[in-house]
Amino acid sequence: MRPLDQPVCLFTLQINTEHFIPGSLLGIKKGCLTRTIMNKADMSKYAKDLNSALLSLNTFMLEQSEINDYDQLIKSINDQLEQLLDPIAVVYSEYGKDSNVFKIKEIKASQVVLDLVEKYGLKKIFSVVIPVTGDMYKDMTGKRVKTFPDLYETSNGAVSKTVSNILGKTFKIKCFLGLSYTIEGQAIGATTTALKEEPDPFTAELLKTYAHFTSISLKRVLTEQALKNSEQELKTITENMTDLVSMTDMEGKCTYISGSYKQMLGYEKEELLGQTVFDVIHSDDLPNVLSRFQNAITEGKDDNMEYRVVKKDGSVIWVETIGNILFDNQGHVKGALFVNRDITERKIAEKALKENEKKYRFLAENMGDVVWIRDSEMKLTYVSPSVYNFFGFTPEERMQQTIDQTMTPESLTAVFQTIQEELAKEKDSRHDPDREIVLEAEYYHKNGGTVWVEHLIKAMRDSSGEFQGIYGSSRDITERKKAEEKIRYIGYHDSLTKLYNRHYFEKCKDELKDTPVVSVIMTDVNGLKLINDIYGHKAGDELLKKYAELLRKTFKATDLFFRWGGDEFIIILKETEKAKSWELCNRLIKHCGETLLNNIPLSISCGVSSKLPGEDIVKAIQEAEDMMYSHKLNESKISKSMIMKTLLQTLAEKSFETKEHIDRMSFIGKKFGKKLSLLPSELSRLDTLVMLHDIGKISIDGHILMKKTDYTDEECEKIKKHPEIGYRITRTTEEFAYIAEEILTHHERWDGKGYPQGLKGESIPYLARILNLIDSYDVMTRGRPYKKKSSYEEIIAEIKRCSGKQFDPDLAEEFVAFLKENEL
Repeated sequence: MRPLDQPVCLFTLQINTEHFIPGSLLGIKKGCLTRTIMNKADMSKYAKDLNSALLSLNTFMLEQSEINDYDQLIKSINDQLEQLLDPIAVVYSEYGKDSNVFKIKEIKASQVVLDLVEKYGLKKIFSVVIPVTGDMYKDMTGKRVKTFPDLYETSNGAVSKTVSNILGKTFKIKCFLGLSYTIEGQAIGATTTALKEEPDPFTAELLKTYAHFTSISLKRVLTEQALKNSEQELKTITENMTDLVSMTDMEGKCTYISGSYKQMLGYEKEELLGQTVFDVIHSDDLPNVLSRFQNAITEGKDDNMEYRVVKKDGSVIWVETIGNILFDNQGHVKGALFVNRDITERKIAEKALKENEKKYRFLAENMGDVVWIRDSEMKLTYVSPSVYNFFGFTPEERMQQTIDQTMTPESLTAVFQTIQEELAKEKDSRHDPDREIVLEAEYYHKNGGTVWVEHLIKAMRDSSGEFQGIYGSSRDITERKKAEEKIRYIGYHDSLTKLYNRHYFEKCKDELKDTPVVSVIMTDVNGLKLINDIYGHKAGDELLKKYAELLRKTFKATDLFFRWGGDEFIIILKETEKAKSWELCNRLIKHCGETLLNNIPLSISCGVSSKLPGEDIVKAIQEAEDMMYSHKLNESKISKSMIMKTLLQTLAEKSFETKEHIDRMSFIGKKFGKKLSLLPSELSRLDTLVMLHDIGKISIDGHILMKKTDYTDEECEKIKKHPEIGYRITRTTEEFAYIAEEILTHHERWDGKGYPQGLKGESIPYLARILNLIDSYDVMTRGRPYKKKSSYEEIIAEIKRCSGKQFDPDLAEEFVAFLKENEL
């Protein structure tokens, strides 16, 4: 291989027009090798004969590509060699890797030849086992084509010289021609042809190409055979699974059912085959399942469902179904695969099932790949018609393009670098002249897109070993490259924020060591746990995603952003001094304060550090982290207080927890507390409890809180959750944690019929029992949309009625006396 701009002296094959070998390969005339500089006429004829030969070979390869049976392919190979060489006999031998020998598998010879072999008592020659030595194996995998003077040499001594001489004289054998077939440098078989004339060098050279592409056909068939065996193993596994496995056509009719249907549903396989999968589905669930199935088939999308099925004995069970759409080779939907699991005992606890379905693709090489030849100046001299399927160009269009017009600049650079390396090896006799190289490159498609291609390339040489060009096959690996890129992205990025993760930091931290100046900003999002407790983890996730957007907005695209932990982030700034980093950090804090989630401003704690060339970036991160935690001690308390203030304001806007309601309860609480002789600390605690007792309602929709009609069962359950939510909120704030237990229990009842714990009597905290009376009194005096306000007499009567039931009887008696003593 040579660069395009260097002249080259070609070692070419000149055609002697005076002689013609009957039955010779492809009708090419006998030639001789001479060292000349080709004139234009010779070069044109050489190219024409070469293209003609290759087109004929292409015909044979197309025939091979349509054969899927291994034995049939062997017969075809022998038939083709008989057409190509007009031999006395053709023998295909399999290479036994474990035993390191050749064994004859197929013989192609005329009946006359077979009769003569039997006549001379040489029939046992067909069962000869040929031992493979190291040198023989090296020749076989390296040269592909080799001639032998007699059968003794051909069989590596397995056939005696006496028998070899008899056969040679009887059939006037001039030589034996061996073609070896290899896959990735490993022998798989060989053909031996007995010839009346030695092949000319040109024929031998073209036979190398035949041997190469025949190896590809053998690999394809062997791969398909392995795939079938794998499919049988998969079927065996499926048949022994405890889960139900079924396949259907597009109408839902069962085409396959695993044996586990008998165990789970009581049906025999034969009872369901040909029926639809919907026949066993509970009638109440059937409409939804039918709709989901039709949508999945129409859109070609997988789906997961849970529904009830009726067993043969009439009983009903719940199943979880994983449905996968099946496609044919053209990408059209052909049906569905279902895996069903009994989830009757675990219906409440839903589990996500990992998809275990293995996806198969056709791996065998065939003539659908692009086959091509380039001369020593890298000019394309032949390309197969399949180039159109790959790139959208016809062979004629492709032949007119220069190599730099076909691929992206990055790939062109990589390809030429490989070419230069391979050219350097041409000067080193230690390198294998028949070596193969694998090369990936990105090519332009005629539609404006690009296609990734994997090339298998070999050097093309004349009989004296001089380099003449390259030839190879190419396959489309675009989908594989996309999958690799996707996997690489997932491995280096946080799935929620799309920022880099710690794994990517480990990859690039060594590169940062020698960067002149690097600054590190470490941040922590304040109040994330509180947001999760109030609004759920989905809201917390939204907060983190908003923060990730702020990082991209505040800093340069060339800076590195990492999600370091749950709520911790690191920004690495290259070529940025510490002072500038603080400036950027303050700008980030300002942006956060302007960003709201449910009316709550985003708040962060920060730490900044820098490192000089040669210093450890990990040490700088530790320094920034220490500073951030020091900052967080103050910032977090301020942030939580601000969040609590915002929550109370929001709650007042969406419910009856108005300032007036709180003030009234506070006033009554102080006066009643004094009547009960509460200590000043207890009066203060009761006042805080009044202010925050219903903070958990912040997570309930406002239309429920303001509803004028009776609550539904579902709405009641939501409202009953607010003491627990209020408990979690106050527990996370140091300043209010001391009243968390009272908030949790302020809806418990003296008779044990309250919620959420069903506490009874004095097991309910004392202040919670007091709050229950005060809150109930304010509701009765002011009313609610769902309840009219009560008169003084009605209130007294209701408190007495609920004494010992809802209220502590002693406190109820004290409260009635309190009401009679005070004009409220």
